[in-house]
Amino acid sequence: MTMTPAAELIQVVLSEFQRTLQRNLEAYRGSTSGAAPRRGYVEQTEYPENAHEAGKPIAAWFVSPDAVQLSSIKEPRSPKIDGMFYDMLIGWFYFTNDLAAVHINWQIGPRYGRGFRHRIGRDTLGGYLLDRGTGIGIS
Repeated sequence: MTMTPAAELIQVVLSEFQRTLQRNLEAYRGSTSGAAPRRGYVEQTEYPENAHEAGKPIAAWFVSPDAVQLSSIKEPRSPKIDGMFYDMLIGWFYFTNDLAAVHINWQIGPRYGRGFRHRIGRDTLGGYLLDRGTGIGIS
């Protein structure tokens, strides 16, 4: 049986994408390798048959370091490339059927992407928390 994630849990996951954008902007400020993306397109997908691929999209958002905006699901476009970076973070995430974990994946360049599996927990006030996560390979 597949459980439906709470809106608050989805917001916690989307904030991970915001932090990723911010960290990369700070890390590559003034880089001669191109400009890190300032925004991203993120999809929530169904749990995929192959953990290294995105499942069927079920919701989408545009993210920036300081905002999240609901979007319609878009057809992927070929991103523009600036050095080692795309002009936009491309991200996707999916929850395990029991909502015990979430897989968060992103790519910011043709050879620059990451994937993490985070266990989901609660803080003392009942809010959602993600652990540090373990790295997984993405293709």
